[in-house]
Amino acid sequence: MAYTVFVSHSVAWGDELLMAQMCGQLKQNHGVECHISLRNWKVGPSVIDELENAIMSADCVLAIVMNDGTAASYVNQELGIARTRSKPVIAIAESSAHLTPLLERIPDALVIELDSPAQCATGLFSCLSTLKAERSVIIALFWAVTATLGEIFVSRK
Repeated sequence: MAYTVFVSHSVAWGDELLMAQMCGQLKQNHGVECHISLRNWKVGPSVIDELENAIMSADCVLAIVMNDGTAASYVNQELGIARTRSKPVIAIAESSAHLTPLLERIPDALVIELDSPAQCATGLFSCLSTLKAERSVIIALFWAVTATLGEIFVSRK
């Protein structure tokens, strides 16, 4: 059975495509299934049920929060669902003054500075190594997330 990841994100407009590409590479080359959180949903019982089902079917939740993202409230809600369902969460947040709500929900979030790649890589691998997954899945997730964060960094002015 394939390892499944629910990807929650708050990234800049345009970077959402990177999340889809990351998930496509993970599925195509490593058999890792991804559910990417939608950012156009409206609150309602069927939408919440769909969101909860996607999180419940995942082996873990990967949250990526960047400073220029606009969906932090969605991420907080999705992480709340994950925590109430006892799902493992790997939360990666760019260092900023806007982290308080995320860190209240996920105090062990990996807070990164994109201009410190060694610290980012070490912390990311350490966090991913806590997952109950095959080593090949952890390594695939590490490289996919690292590449995605690198793309976000180099696309900035």
